[in-house]
Amino acid sequence: MYAEESGIPLRTIIAFGDNENDISLFEKAGFSVCLANGIPSARKSADAVTEYSCVEGGFGKYLMKHFLIPYGWMKEDV
Repeated sequence: MYAEESGIPLRTIIAFGDNENDISLFEKAGFSVCLANGIPSARKSADAVTEYSCVEGGFGKYLMKHFLIPYGWMKEDV
């Protein structure tokens, strides 16, 4: 709803999740990432799976490794 109201195309959104209720979000987003501790059906539905679980900071570590550092938005030594 937020994307629609804000005029953000769903194909430009990255969805993160780990459970059954996230699968429909994965199907609508442009790219989907399941956390390492996600249930098997969520892992299978996602475009990628993190190396770390939710409690290990999987979301943040994935963003740093695949977006923030490569695009120069964050230094690697931080």
